[in-house]
Amino acid sequence: MQAFLDESGDLGWVLDKPYRHGGSSKFLTLAFLLLPPSDRNAAKHLMRSMYDRFGWKNEAKASKATDEQMRIFCEKTVEMVRRRNPN
Repeated sequence: MQAFLDESGDLGWVLDKPYRHGGSSKFLTLAFLLLPPSDRNAAKHLMRSMYDRFGWKNEAKASKATDEQMRIFCEKTVEMVRRRNPN
């Protein structure tokens, strides 16, 4: 299996300032996706399609995404997984 891992959060341990105003987030979120080696480029193609569709130039951040962008990402992710594992 090919594992893709991403993290979200800033564990800089600055808790006396507000989050996003010099302070660290209080949570760390880990997400992962497992795909067989034959499908290792599927996640890259999905993200490339999102960058192309929305004209993103820098790293995509869910906190900056619109509700519509997040909905489309979730739908496309489910489609990607179902195509590779129809059960």
